[in-house]
Amino acid sequence: MPGPLNIFQRTMLHWNDLHPYNALHAFRVTTPFDFEQLTRAVNETLAAAGLTNLTFDQRRQKLHYRGGPTTSEIKLVAPGNDAQAALRAEIEAQLNRPFEFSQTFNPFRFFVVPAGTSWFLGAVYFHAAADGESLLHVLRRILAAYAGAPLPANYTRVEVHPPRQDRLLRQHGRVLLRTLADLPAHIRKLRRSFRAPHQDPSNGQNAFDCFNLTPAELRGLLAAAKSVGVTVNDLVLALLMKSLSPLAAGRHTSRKRPLLSVGCIFNLRNDLAVDGAQVFGLFLGGFVVHDAAPDQMGLLELARAVQHQTAAIKRRRLFYSVTLDLASVLRLLPFYSTERQKKLYLKNYPLWGGITNMNVNALWREASPPEDYYRTVSTGPVTPLVLGFTTARDAATITLSSRTTVFSPAMIQRFRQDLVALIRSLTP
Repeated sequence: MPGPLNIFQRTMLHWNDLHPYNALHAFRVTTPFDFEQLTRAVNETLAAAGLTNLTFDQRRQKLHYRGGPTTSEIKLVAPGNDAQAALRAEIEAQLNRPFEFSQTFNPFRFFVVPAGTSWFLGAVYFHAAADGESLLHVLRRILAAYAGAPLPANYTRVEVHPPRQDRLLRQHGRVLLRTLADLPAHIRKLRRSFRAPHQDPSNGQNAFDCFNLTPAELRGLLAAAKSVGVTVNDLVLALLMKSLSPLAAGRHTSRKRPLLSVGCIFNLRNDLAVDGAQVFGLFLGGFVVHDAAPDQMGLLELARAVQHQTAAIKRRRLFYSVTLDLASVLRLLPFYSTERQKKLYLKNYPLWGGITNMNVNALWREASPPEDYYRTVSTGPVTPLVLGFTTARDAATITLSSRTTVFSPAMIQRFRQDLVALIRSLTP
């Protein structure tokens, strides 16, 4: 039976109408590469899970995986003299390439970048269909099938049409009351947030960059977070805000908009008691943090200020309130032209960036996770820069997708230099 679209899916479909809204994972594989073997593993895994021949019915707000065999696109990318550069270029191209979903389609695309004795496997997916954990479990099983392992006996029972899980504000009266009580302050802070300078709101072109953290740098970051009693997520939000601060220096002289605002999207499966390995879909929550972030404030002091906000959000479960924000925008859209829709978020939801954080080690079961695991997403109309922080094995990767009409190459270079310097300052 077709499954209902939740608020995030409906919103992402709208974003995709404005410009491509894709998400992507890529990682290094150290076993020998065989194109035919990979093709078989990809197509058989997707078919066994029932993740083939997808249709979106926006009028009835339903999605339906019809199942059956599939022929997935698997692109072999020439590595040239620099496999890492080829990988970055292909990821950027895939972020900007739309999925044609007007009829039945395959919501996955794959690519391979040879890298000497190893190779990178990349998977692009239509983000309205699923979140990062869903894709990770599919990729885990594709890699196992590629290695010759049989599919788990219960894999054919993956739920591809799960019930909606975004109506918790209706089901939990206390959370709804807290959200409504917090709404005036939330709106005031957004109205006092400094806006990023969008040169052309109709241009959704994305640029992409990435780099790796060494095991020592990751250990330093983890130790720093522990030393001041904040989570890694809090510290990464502070890193994002501190690195963006020089680019948003105009807020220091703005009386009306002195705040810098950034967002965080995260996985709700634990809170919802949803088995990520057995349920395929989109289960996301989110929140926004705001701070004046003065230049004299140190990174760890800013992290504590962020933690003060996030602790209250978690305690009061206000991360569900993002569905109220999204639902409100969807109700307004019929009254706006397409051009005005592109400016709606920029004017009323002035974020400079956002983060997405994943610990692959906690999710990649039954085997050691792959090396050099990169995750990224198109920026969308809300957040002009997305920082992906991904931990795998004893190291981590950072990805940066950015709107080219907001952040020039020079601005991204400045941002990256400041970010790397801050991370290294935490390394003993």
